[in-house]
Amino acid sequence: MSREVTCPDCGGSGKVSCSDCGGEGGEHKTYGGETKWYSCSYCEGTGRKTCSRCNGWGKITVFD
Repeated sequence: MSREVTCPDCGGSGKVSCSDCGGEGGEHKTYGGETKWYSCSYCEGTGRKTCSRCNGWGKITVFD
């Protein structure tokens, strides 16, 4: 028997904190004395990425 439950990794939102930028969405970098903000290319500056466990759906299937 199977049933759908809320994904424990994302809490049902379908998104998790981006591990590449630590959820910040990017980082400040200094080159030649000038500091600029560079967006994270993995999460596109949002600080969040699609949950890999539920593929962004927010639920997973469990088998009893």
